[in-house]
Amino acid sequence: MNFILSESPNLDYEDRIEILIIVKQYGTENIIERKDGSRIRLNKLPEEAVIQIYNFMKRRLEAVD
Repeated sequence: MNFILSESPNLDYEDRIEILIIVKQYGTENIIERKDGSRIRLNKLPEEAVIQIYNFMKRRLEAVD
């Protein structure tokens, strides 16, 4: 989770939308929507979802380098 939290500012808008899509597969109760954007309760997600988000972010950020 530390990687997700620290590296999420480095994602572009489309990648953040993809992460929301991943989270929505596990239910919308872990998404908090606000005027300034959405927040995800990572600590409430199943481990499988966190791993899926982590793998997605690793691939995206490695592609940028």
